[in-house]
Amino acid sequence: MRCFALLLLAACSAPAPLPHAATSVPPAPAGPIALGTPPPPSPPSAASVPEPTPVDKRVDPDTLPAWPLPSTSAPAAAARTTICAVAANLDALIVAGRPRNMQLVARRIGTTVTGCVDAPSREAAQAALVALAPDPTAFAPVKLAGKGPTVDIVIAAVPFSDVVRIIGDVVHENIVYPVDARALSYDLAVQASGAAVLTRMAALAGLDEQRAGNLVYLVPHGTHVPVAPSVRKRVTVDLEAVDASAAEVVRVLSAVTPVPFHFSCTGGNKVTVRLRHVDVGAALVAVSFVSGLPIEAGDATCPLAATPTGVPPADAKLTVVAGLDLVRAAMLEVGSTRWLETARDRLDIGSDYIAFKVADGEQAHSLHRGVVDEHWWTDEPWRLSATLVSGPDGAVAIGESATGTHTLREAPELGVAIVRGAVTLVHTRQPTRHVLEHP
Repeated sequence: MRCFALLLLAACSAPAPLPHAATSVPPAPAGPIALGTPPPPSPPSAASVPEPTPVDKRVDPDTLPAWPLPSTSAPAAAARTTICAVAANLDALIVAGRPRNMQLVARRIGTTVTGCVDAPSREAAQAALVALAPDPTAFAPVKLAGKGPTVDIVIAAVPFSDVVRIIGDVVHENIVYPVDARALSYDLAVQASGAAVLTRMAALAGLDEQRAGNLVYLVPHGTHVPVAPSVRKRVTVDLEAVDASAAEVVRVLSAVTPVPFHFSCTGGNKVTVRLRHVDVGAALVAVSFVSGLPIEAGDATCPLAATPTGVPPADAKLTVVAGLDLVRAAMLEVGSTRWLETARDRLDIGSDYIAFKVADGEQAHSLHRGVVDEHWWTDEPWRLSATLVSGPDGAVAIGESATGTHTLREAPELGVAIVRGAVTLVHTRQPTRHVLEHP
């Protein structure tokens, strides 16, 4: 009542307009106006624009096409297996869906599939998946017999260079391969001799193995490894490079020991090598083999585009690390700028990393990409693209995120439950349920 009285008082006390007061007249619109033509409509305000209707990308597994089921005999006590997928990575499905004891080494397919299959066994479901590949024979089980340390690798579409690095570390071999092989990727599910796995991968790539000292070369058929140049003082070094020029590699090597040879400052393939305890001459041959550049006599070095001081930026890329006993050197790059670093109080150089001491702690750079955390699904948006449910053998889900394709296994102790076309995660702060979705 009080509010009403105040409003009434304000209305009564308002001053009357002055006579003949000037009023503003809007300017006349340009151009002729037809009589009786209504004025143009005013643009809608932002508040009146309706929000776009969100697109429902969820998929009912019952609406997916059925994949043909090859005629296979189900083993005794077989576990019925159901697979449903929507634009799912076929490589990841084949690796995740293989029978438990199946050994697999195959070239990456790189295609996606959509459909469902309800099979009497894991073997029958795998046969249905393999039948979707352009060349099903490529996924035939393999027998890998060999001596030496065993590697245990289960991963889909893994780059050739990553597998070779893992195998080299396990079997303690320096493996050198041509630059063309870096474009290859493999589907692997093996627990076998590392040497046997390497031989199988090389055969699929059309490469032969040749040994030169303590290095193993993978070379195209009919190619021979050149002889290493003679270095007066035999020095054993460690060398690792990722996407570096041959000249940059020699520049870093020269920072730890005199190198009486060099490469052209321009041209050649980018060099990726991982060598441990090799003679300098043998290291130069490996760099020459990968880069395609000849080794030239003389200790000439190519000038760096820039030699700034201070700590490189956090996004600098580490390209080369070389070591001789406790003496180490490394090179980082950002665009055309290069940092050549040697060991000193403010940094630490390891076999494949460099770490700088900065005001708030440490700034580290690694030659190799980081491994995705096993709990990736709690930290980034992702799409459920496939589920595989196979009785006591356990269920598997395939997820797609900005960082790639991931395999998620059922784990009741972590609150991860997988059923046909859906995954429930209850171990996170906010329990969630994901269902199959379109990309």
